Amino acid sequence: MWGWSSHRHRSPDGLEECLRRKSGIGPLTRFDTHEFETKIAGEVKGFDPALYVDKKEIKKTDLFVQYALAATKEALEDAQLRITPENCEHIG
Repeated sequence: MWGWSSHRHRSPDGLEECLRRKSGIGPLTRFDTHEFETKIAGEVKGFDPALYVDKKEIKKTDLFVQYALAATKEALEDAQLRITPENCEHIG
């Protein structure tokens, strides 16, 4: 992948479905929508924060932060960029 967070995250065919313009929008499931006019959105399904965040930190961090950390990790891996003590002052 390319260090992305979307409603297609980690779907085996996620990128292909996006390129074919197949919608991944559906009913909201993360919270009760009875007080809201909008009932649909693009949610990230099947996201496992334990793949990106230390288990002790999962409860301490908001979901959007976990998505950002996952996208960052994937982007670094795809770029084959290794941050080391020797290069950390020159990155970011």
